Amino acid sequence: REHLGTPWRLGRNWRSVPALVEAVNAVFSRRDDAFRLPGIVFYPVEPAQTDSAGLRAPGSAAALQCHLLPASEQPLSQGDAVRLAAQWTAAEIARLLTAAARGEAHLGDRPLQSGDIAVLVRAHDQGLAVADALRERGVGFVRRGQDSVFSTDEAQDLERILRAVLQPTRMAWLKGALATNLLGGTLDDVLALDRDEQRLEEFLERFQGHHSVWQRQGFMPMWQSLMEAHGVAARLLARPEGERRLTNVQHLAELLHHAAVSEHLGADALFNRLVSWRQEPGRLGDTALLRLESEADLVRIETIHASKGLQYPVVFCPALWKCRKAGPNTHGPAALCYHDPVRGEARLALNPQADPAIGDQAAAESLAEDLRLAYVALTRAQARCYVVDGAVREREHSALGWLLPEAEPAAVWTQLSAERPIAFGWAAAMQPDGMAVPVSARTVPLRARAVQRAVPAPRVLTSFSALWGGDPAQVVDHDEFRTGLSSLHAPQEPSPHGFPRGAMAGRALHAILERWQWHEDANGSALASLTAQVLAEEGLPAEWDTVVVSWLRALMVTPLMADGMRLGALDPARQAREMAFAFPVTGMRQKRIDALIAGLD
Repeated sequence: REHLGTPWRLGRNWRSVPALVEAVNAVFSRRDDAFRLPGIVFYPVEPAQTDSAGLRAPGSAAALQCHLLPASEQPLSQGDAVRLAAQWTAAEIARLLTAAARGEAHLGDRPLQSGDIAVLVRAHDQGLAVADALRERGVGFVRRGQDSVFSTDEAQDLERILRAVLQPTRMAWLKGALATNLLGGTLDDVLALDRDEQRLEEFLERFQGHHSVWQRQGFMPMWQSLMEAHGVAARLLARPEGERRLTNVQHLAELLHHAAVSEHLGADALFNRLVSWRQEPGRLGDTALLRLESEADLVRIETIHASKGLQYPVVFCPALWKCRKAGPNTHGPAALCYHDPVRGEARLALNPQADPAIGDQAAAESLAEDLRLAYVALTRAQARCYVVDGAVREREHSALGWLLPEAEPAAVWTQLSAERPIAFGWAAAMQPDGMAVPVSARTVPLRARAVQRAVPAPRVLTSFSALWGGDPAQVVDHDEFRTGLSSLHAPQEPSPHGFPRGAMAGRALHAILERWQWHEDANGSALASLTAQVLAEEGLPAEWDTVVVSWLRALMVTPLMADGMRLGALDPARQAREMAFAFPVTGMRQKRIDALIAGLD
């Protein structure tokens, strides 16, 4: 900064109403080192929109409003303060939305809507507290933050389920999958399976079916069929935050599907990829950040980090009093990151307790970050901003404690409210009444969107059999040779050499080999039943049932390699009944192919 000459600044605020710009200026102008570190200076800004409409609602019309948590002889613990701040925030939001439903709260010339309100928090626990309080009051909301979807309970459940699908005969893994929140089994349900062999067999067969679909068709068809078979979506939506949980599940499935398709990952490789993602949730960056569970017009709970660059008509900041101390203490971290002020580089102190200056530097940097985030939070609002403050333990280490260092928060806010367009009051303990908040509906005219560009042909996967499909005739795979001589005698019994040729016969043999679990069918009864079913489905005569059974049982014991390897001896975990592969046809010249085919005539 010393060598760059005159700094360039953005001197006008184009977002907020003038009264809110003035109020934020007042909060950050009370000390010269508002951002804690030297070289970062706060410059007051001017409002660019002098005629912006604010929020009109019952109560104070001040653009910046501070509400203090209930006072007591001892400062509140940070846990209690988070809970009380969340309850007051939810109560005030409910009050505003109820007033809007009565036609008493407006932004400009329209009613206030749920989607006009954002609650900005620093950490996950603060967002959960606000979410619980809003839910108690029947206020709809969505949450967005910097958390990875791989850090959620749904990711853990998905890993357990996929492990069971990969090896469905492992009873411990199967029961673990059934006990997840996604599949809904309780401890009693799982224990009851030990006494109900028929029920256990049903789940075993179902997971073996999922395994087969994954091997033959890929991850996404398997996952969609599993969700439908086990009623996952309905179960999640019936639970608290069900839409959030279902969004996480869909997000995880999409990431796995994309990896499977783009990197050609088989089932085992894809499962290992999920395990590695869960161990390092940040590897995928923004792609894995939690998505908004709904695009509906709902109150938004977002982290301050995620709100950068955004704006909201009404903003609540319930926890700017909360500190995030980084310096070492008696229970401090074994290592500490900080920036060496002499060398100007980031460093890692493995034993920060040995040098108190390191802890002080790290604490100063942590506070500076909190102050920058506080400025971001307070400047996201367009019409009104609510702040919660109070006598909370370690408030002096927080952003509000630095900006407003007076021992009694009530005193400093009283002074500010007398000088600036700031309202000050006490956050009354408001209990939920269990009634849903009536929200006025904003009528949006519906109209079908017209496609304004050429729609490209979709990419599809097909096969030679599919291209040839539609003709039920038995087409032989060779030219018939006629001698004009009749056969000397017809075979008395059907044999494999006389088995019908063509697509139907091929599909039948293919299906039997895919579905027959020969390692569990010592006497061949399952093969006989499966063969009869498949041949009937393909329209082949029942007289071939015995031939096919004998044929395939002989195939299982036929040596295929020099070392004597046989199909029947393969470990089920190492079998790939259907190895998927595809050849791209991009770039093939259709006219040339047509000419070649025409030449065959």
